[in-house]
Amino acid sequence: MRKYSKGLFKMTRTGLELNTDLSPWLRWCIGMAILMLAATPLLYVIRWW
Repeated sequence: MRKYSKGLFKMTRTGLELNTDLSPWLRWCIGMAILMLAATPLLYVIRWW
């Protein structure tokens, strides 16, 4: 049996709330998306240097 962890997502202005179990694959995908989003400004700076 795989390990699933609880995921919680909230948006304050729209009132959206999501509680779900996240699989390891989905957690990895979310983590990679966050890392790529955080690295985007750095890549722009390096490109225009």
